[in-house]
Amino acid sequence: MLPLLSLLLVLLLVAINNACAHEREINIGGLIDGSSQLGKEQEIAMKMAIQDVNLLCSNCSTKLTLHLRDSHGNAAQATSSATDLINGVKVEAFLGNLALLQAALVSDINNCSTETPFLLLSPTAVALPQVPSTNLIQVASDISVHMQFIAAIVGQFKWRKVTAIYQQKNSFDLSNGIITLLSDSLQVVDATIE
Repeated sequence: MLPLLSLLLVLLLVAINNACAHEREINIGGLIDGSSQLGKEQEIAMKMAIQDVNLLCSNCSTKLTLHLRDSHGNAAQATSSATDLINGVKVEAFLGNLALLQAALVSDINNCSTETPFLLLSPTAVALPQVPSTNLIQVASDISVHMQFIAAIVGQFKWRKVTAIYQQKNSFDLSNGIITLLSDSLQVVDATIE
């Protein structure tokens, strides 16, 4: 994840740096779920990526500053934090653990049609309807590959029934889509969810 974040931030920095020659600080908003291991890893990756970009572009007139917020796994808190970063801190780009529909909602609420890009790190479980916004960029991997991997393991051991244990956190959670995707992948290897 770190090389991808660094690359995206370098591209953002180069584009902005070419647009203005005077010294400038660019505020980048970041949203994590500090209560999860993934959120802690994303926080470290974001900080390292910002540091790498600023070191790589030490002769650039533009520097990136990361403003992190922790949603604590709460969808309402995530939406509120993203809105605060956009309106309060005036971030020029946003990356973090927002679901696509949450990001679309935040973008619509704050009238961020194209000026604030959202780099979304949340994995997608199902094909979501097209969100009519050009500033939302999904950079996380498609979780269907993970479901196919699990199904391949189940098929290798010739297990016929699998028990899925999961926790649904909030209304934006895609657990139902993940279970459907897992069920479809298991059917390929003649297995079912119990």
